[in-house]
Amino acid sequence: MPNMLIEPLSKLDQLPATAFLDRISDFALLISADGQAVEYVNSHTTDLLGWSRREIEQFSPCWPNLLSHASADALTALLADIQQGKVDQRAIPCLRLDAKTSGGLTIPLELHSVFCGAEQSLLLARSPLSRESAEEILRQTQARFRSIVDSLSINLVLKDTQCRRIYANRAYLELREQPLSELIGKTDADLLPADLVAKYQADDERVLKTGEVIHKFEENVDPKGTRRWTETIKGPLRDADGNITGIQILFWDATDRKATEAALERERHLLHTLLDNIPDSIYFKDRQSRFVRISRGMARKFNLSGPEVAIGKTD
Repeated sequence: MPNMLIEPLSKLDQLPATAFLDRISDFALLISADGQAVEYVNSHTTDLLGWSRREIEQFSPCWPNLLSHASADALTALLADIQQGKVDQRAIPCLRLDAKTSGGLTIPLELHSVFCGAEQSLLLARSPLSRESAEEILRQTQARFRSIVDSLSINLVLKDTQCRRIYANRAYLELREQPLSELIGKTDADLLPADLVAKYQADDERVLKTGEVIHKFEENVDPKGTRRWTETIKGPLRDADGNITGIQILFWDATDRKATEAALERERHLLHTLLDNIPDSIYFKDRQSRFVRISRGMARKFNLSGPEVAIGKTD
């Protein structure tokens, strides 16, 4: 195995570091002086591991989230030895590390260079994976994603920037009673009544333009034409660099909940009407005998300007 290169970080001072790191084919991480936090990671690393740059930079400590247990221990020990000057900087073999992807898979890496600075250190690694191995990892990651979303009891739909469906989970396909092949490329206009399409399109455009996450109750319609209420969360679909590439929609049936809320609202309206019109003295108190509501007739009896004046008062 070739020896690992350890050099002062000052040799990179004349380069625009982040731009340089994003153009190299190695996996590159800038870490804090104590070796516990990642302060910058290049796009090659995020592309293969599946974590976003923000996620990796927020891991603290970082190595248990990015490496297997044995690899995290080995790297931590190596960094400590380098800082303490216990190692021969020209006689360190490449360190084999098992990196963890966001999908729970393991990817082998070979750490071959360490550039040590007073405030940061730069780690460079390469992957011995063949193209076939990388494609297999991608295939397995996609399979895990489908397995997770298909186990959800709520409906998931992904759209592209033209608001065409590009993916839907099993719950949605069962709701629509259609296979995925019949839904790919379809827009809301192909599947839903015109009045709903206008509302959905307005929300889609808002998400694509602003990146806002919308959480609301709205009407929906099933394949049989039955109108139902759904609770919907609609937000941006982003790539590894944070760019908006579409829309992700989660929704579930809320018809019973809306019916319950409507019934409660009717009861509340009837109670308010009763308390405002009945001439008798009616009141409600809390456990401390403070008034929480009185009728308008009782307010007149005590010469109050309105029922609200009694709220919080005792006898």
